[in-house]
Amino acid sequence: MQRTTISALLVLGLAAAAPAATITVTTSLLDHYQCYNVRDLMQPKFTKLTVDLTDQFGTENGLQVIAPAFLCNPVDVNGQGIQDSVDHLMCYTIRGAKDPVTVQTNNELGQLRLQTKAANLLCTPASKTVVP
Repeated sequence: MQRTTISALLVLGLAAAAPAATITVTTSLLDHYQCYNVRDLMQPKFTKLTVDLTDQFGTENGLQVIAPAFLCNPVDVNGQGIQDSVDHLMCYTIRGAKDPVTVQTNNELGQLRLQTKAANLLCTPASKTVVP
């Protein structure tokens, strides 16, 4: 397996850190995305690799990137428009084991208080072309 160091893409901005591992996040000007399950057609076949990831919750070394999982297209929700129709997200299943963190999220669908579990996806910026 190839080993790579990656800084994880953060889709939510950090608003404030509070005591007892509580982190509050707020939305940013990113697009909405609709994600599709994908299957590797092996042209070429995806090669598993090991990465080190750092995000707002800390660093994890030696995570295995297992397989492609989702392709996410920017989407217009209720006429709000699309900021960037070119950039997409490609998400891969990973094996991770971060300690739980309590977060509060706020977005147009509501406010939630959540506890994270092990990371299971790594989403990277991507481009896509529809092929016949």
